[in-house]
Amino acid sequence: MAEKNTFETLLAKIEQVTESGCWIFMGHCNRDGYARVRFKGKQIKAHRLFYENFIGPIPSGLVLDHICRVRCCVRPDHLEPVTNRTNTLRGIGVTAQNYRKTHCKNGHLFDLVIPNPVRMAAVQRVCSFCRIANEKKKVMRRTMKRRITQYA
Repeated sequence: MAEKNTFETLLAKIEQVTESGCWIFMGHCNRDGYARVRFKGKQIKAHRLFYENFIGPIPSGLVLDHICRVRCCVRPDHLEPVTNRTNTLRGIGVTAQNYRKTHCKNGHLFDLVIPNPVRMAAVQRVCSFCRIANEKKKVMRRTMKRRITQYA
């Protein structure tokens, strides 16, 4: 029978990194880089177990954000309970990258927030200069199309 994990055996699987202060869990990590453990018959993420053991329960509706950005770190003071949205926007994914943008691809400041016609509950940030330029292009294309069909 496999050895049952106690909190003490899990503590023995931690390696402390002096440069960052992280506690790196040297046991199993899943493909996303999060340390996973079997504890009291359940498979759980190690950072959640360590946070709950040292700090207390994770508030309902919140997730733990690795402030150090190291997914296999289990040090409780490197973890902060936040909303899923906050956790996503602090990350490095496409959503977070777009959220941090302040200028359009042409270098103009995003100065308008308008409803997104595709996603009803969402809004989109646009630069008024490019929006006006695009509207003018659309009008010009329609006008040219009409002229072509008139003379064809």
